[in-house]
Amino acid sequence: GVPVTSVEANPRLRARDHPRNSEAVRAGLERDGVKVRTGVRAVKAVPGGGVDGAHRIELGDGTSVEGHRMTGDVAFKVG
Repeated sequence: GVPVTSVEANPRLRARDHPRNSEAVRAGLERDGVKVRTGVRAVKAVPGGGVDGAHRIELGDGTSVEGHRMTGDVAFKVG
């Protein structure tokens, strides 16, 4: 496999689900080797700005994550 990190701005995954369901999802992902970061927002993408040409995503807490492949969901608040 490849290293995977999931970044979620909400304090938990599946924020609209019951907290137990959210924790079950998190536990399953972590059991499969996914690093889960909750309560932190992606603030900037730096294409090719990481090690070995990886893309870097800078996070609101001053840390960053890197990867050669990125996927994402973006929500906008209007008004």
